[in-house]
Amino acid sequence: MLKNIFVTGTARSGKSVLVSNIYEHYKKYEFFTSVLNLDPDVKNLPYNCDIDIRKYVWTLQ
Repeated sequence: MLKNIFVTGTARSGKSVLVSNIYEHYKKYEFFTSVLNLDPDVKNLPYNCDIDIRKYVWTLQ
């Protein structure tokens, strides 16, 4: 059975920390996980993304 978790929220609300903890929990119990980052302006993430929009979108900084 496929289950999805989508995490949304305002800037600096703790989304990355939440996703990192969920990811570690699922990996601990050996569930299949795949992480997608859709924020092109994020500077660093506490986890590795399987798909990272920053590779495909150029942003002005």
